[in-house]
Parts: sequence; structure tokens; C-alpha cells
Amino acid sequence: MNKLLLSTIIITFLSPLGLFANDAKTKRFKKSFDKDSDGKVTLEEYVSTRAKWGKSEEESKKFFKYHDKNKDGNITLEEFLASK
Repeated sequence: MNKLLLSTIIITFLSPLGLFANDAKTKRFKKSFDKDSDGKVTLEEYVSTRAKWGKSEEESKKFFKYHDKNKDGNITLEEFLASK
């Protein structure tokens, strides 16, 4: 089977299931938020990144708390992916 056709079939059937959404979120987590590549995002990293996008510090702190599921002061990739 042609690789392009196979890729198209996979994307067509798996994308609605959200299986490729995590790839995009993973890239955003690593590229935008995890500046020191230690696998976690601090409040400072999060607020700094969102400030560049024009977001307020107050709003960013609110969203940070939402993503920090275990309330340890860091957002891991797993926590980031678990957030809707």
C-alpha cells in the first residue's frame, strides 16, 4: 500500500479520536513552556511564555493552577496533556 495513502487513512480515522492532538500539545509544552528542557514547567516559565502572547500575569497564574494537578508548583507533560 502506498505510504501516502496509508498516512491519509490513519489520520482520517485517528484524528477524530484526539490521538494527534497530544502530539501538538507535547510540541507546544516542550517548545514554548519548558525553556530549560527539564520536563517540568515552573510558574515563572509559564507566566513568562504567556506574557509574550499578551496574556496577563493574573490570568496565567489561574491557568497554571488549573494545569498543576498535583499542586507541587510545577506542570509536567503528563499534567499538561491531561488538561482539556
